[in-house]
Amino acid sequence: MAMRSLLPRIPAAVLHSPSPPCLGAVQAISPEMTSRFMGTRSQGEEHHLKTFDAEKMMVRLRESIKLMHEEAMNDQQMIRKQLMESDEDIRRQLVEVKRSLNNMRRVASACVAAAVGVPLFIILKSKDQT
Repeated sequence: MAMRSLLPRIPAAVLHSPSPPCLGAVQAISPEMTSRFMGTRSQGEEHHLKTFDAEKMMVRLRESIKLMHEEAMNDQQMIRKQLMESDEDIRRQLVEVKRSLNNMRRVASACVAAAVGVPLFIILKSKDQT
């Protein structure tokens, strides 16, 4: 407020004026020019309104942060549940693969035994008959 009352008394030579320079006595700045520098509203009122708006914005921001936090927690729980389900599925599939692998090993062992045993049996039988 004090600056507002002093600004019209400042000589025009100190501040740049759009009018041509004066050769005579120094003139003070017109009220129109002072409004360019200082504005027309009180600065205290704007600061109070900004503080009030800032408080509202902070409340909204906190609420949105709470909502985002809850959504993140829900998403994490859903992801954990899906991971647990997929882990169980993978374990079941692994057990099935192990079973089929064991069956294939048994079949392969039987095939090897048959491939070696049948010719050996034929050879031994042929020697016994002679």
